[in-house]
Amino acid sequence: MGVAFQISDDLLDILGSEAETGKSLGSDFRKQKLTLRLIRLLQQSDEPHANRIRELLTHSGIGGWAELATDLLQSDAVDYARSRADDFSGRARQTLQDLLDSPDRQILEAITEFATLRTF
Repeated sequence: MGVAFQISDDLLDILGSEAETGKSLGSDFRKQKLTLRLIRLLQQSDEPHANRIRELLTHSGIGGWAELATDLLQSDAVDYARSRADDFSGRARQTLQDLLDSPDRQILEAITEFATLRTF
């Protein structure tokens, strides 16, 4: 469940709004975090493009973030990351099926849905 939540949180960094998320967008970029969406973009890129992405991550400012965000949105990286978050969340929900039906289980099931359905 935690992995699904983290992937979704990483997606909010590019797809969310600052007013809704309460954090400035692009913070993962500024911290040079290697998120799943970025890993996917690197995997799908040819070597010159992958080198450009690495350069943007290590030596650029706000303009670099805009370029990288465009690359991410034009690739399948966002959809891929969202799909993986849904997979992890679904596995968490499936595991909960082993528990007796109870208010506690229902709360846990709701949490698994919340993690991946937060506003983008």
